[in-house]
Amino acid sequence: MNLGFNGSMIPEYKNTKYYQHSRARIPSSQSQSSYPPRQTSTNHPRSVSERYSRSTTSSLHDNSSLKNESIKSFSYYHKKIRSWDEREVINDEILQLQKHSSELCPECRKLFNEKKWCRPCNAEHFRRQIPKWTSWSPDLDNFITKTQVTANNVHSFFEWIPFMNFDNIKYLAKGGCNVVYKAIWKQGPIICWDTNINNWKRLGNYEVVLKVIKGSQKNLNEFINMLIVHHKFHTIVGHILRCFGISRWEGSGDFIVVTSYANYGNLRQYIYQNFENFSWIERLITLKDIAIGLEIIHNSGYVHRDLHIGNILRHKNKTMISDFGLTWRQGSGGKLYGVLPYMAPEILSGGQYSFASDIYSFGIIMYEIASGKIPFYHEDINPNNIIQGSRPGRPHSTPVVYIQLMESCWDSDPRKRPTANYLISMLDDWIHSKRKHLVIIYNSFQHAENERKNPELTKIDQISINQTNQSISNSQLNSNISPTAATPRKKQKSILIRILVKLKIIKSKS
Repeated sequence: MNLGFNGSMIPEYKNTKYYQHSRARIPSSQSQSSYPPRQTSTNHPRSVSERYSRSTTSSLHDNSSLKNESIKSFSYYHKKIRSWDEREVINDEILQLQKHSSELCPECRKLFNEKKWCRPCNAEHFRRQIPKWTSWSPDLDNFITKTQVTANNVHSFFEWIPFMNFDNIKYLAKGGCNVVYKAIWKQGPIICWDTNINNWKRLGNYEVVLKVIKGSQKNLNEFINMLIVHHKFHTIVGHILRCFGISRWEGSGDFIVVTSYANYGNLRQYIYQNFENFSWIERLITLKDIAIGLEIIHNSGYVHRDLHIGNILRHKNKTMISDFGLTWRQGSGGKLYGVLPYMAPEILSGGQYSFASDIYSFGIIMYEIASGKIPFYHEDINPNNIIQGSRPGRPHSTPVVYIQLMESCWDSDPRKRPTANYLISMLDDWIHSKRKHLVIIYNSFQHAENERKNPELTKIDQISINQTNQSISNSQLNSNISPTAATPRKKQKSILIRILVKLKIIKSKS
């Protein structure tokens, strides 16, 4: 855009809202020519566009000049401009210039790929540091290097992290072939390249999880395949657990996967510790986060194969899917793995893992989130029962729409189960049911929330409803009911009305 004061220099300028607004403010008896003539000087160009052209052309290869000289020039002319509309135009140009300068790499003067990340320059920085590290495995070294030189942002690469860089290592848990520790990464993750120190700028003292994969040095190809899956989802921050890199445990030589730390642990731990305060809106948001992560995995052509509440991690208000050790492409076969209550009947019958088998697992997660109980906690579960249609019971004080979606997820026919995208859509409608004017759904979740907050009322409510239902059944069996026998029924009705008033489901007549 040319930015002269003269209309002939920038014909489109007269069509701007600033110009029209300014013209409207000038009285008809007064023309613009009545304003004092603008002073010009041989030391400065006649128009801002000329000055802008000179400054930007000369400073395309000089970052400090671009930030300082050009903006100072605009500021100088800003003070000299008398009309309101021209000041607005210059303000816009100053903001654009400042934004443009912050988006340029200070080394190559090209636009960043993403915030503070220049792929060509950072790829070269990574290449120069290759001789400074090694995993003692050429295949693993090549994989790590490939993630670095092709990285498009700060989340899309792995590092080799020497074991000596970890401090305050504490045991957390053990499961299967893995041992999990918590530690402090003294250097911390990379933020960006710092030209002042000519090295990577890092966060420093960062809490991480060290997942020791037993036997990984002997099964290197399988280990690298797991890392490939992790890297596939590297950009999905907030829904899938971030992996920072790889290390090696001193002594055993087993490889370590270094991931972000979840302060609440897995979702089962979080639910059992906070179930009394775990509101229905929070439950729905949690499920939506899981569904989004699952959709990302499925859209990439992968099946998680081991989705259960212990592999869902909770950090602050984020819910993330973790543990991709068993993740395979759909239809690629593989051995039978998983936690029994979360395994789909077709898998237990010898079928292949699929997107639908992950959805079955999601339905069991819905049950545990609604009930706060382990599925099949009241009985001994075996594969044959699940194959024959045995499922967890319906949780108390749960909206009907929730139960319907949950049961559709664990339908015996995989073809009848919803997709992850459908789950996201439904959960989003429920979360925003008030704004979307879905009155019945909103009221059902409000009723469930009131029952959650008032468990004693829930018990009384259930007893009253059962007694009322029994009275109705008896009256249907005996149509010649006496007037005296009808009295308890009226009493039950009045109790039920009082409960509904307390729960604010109906209004009092008084």
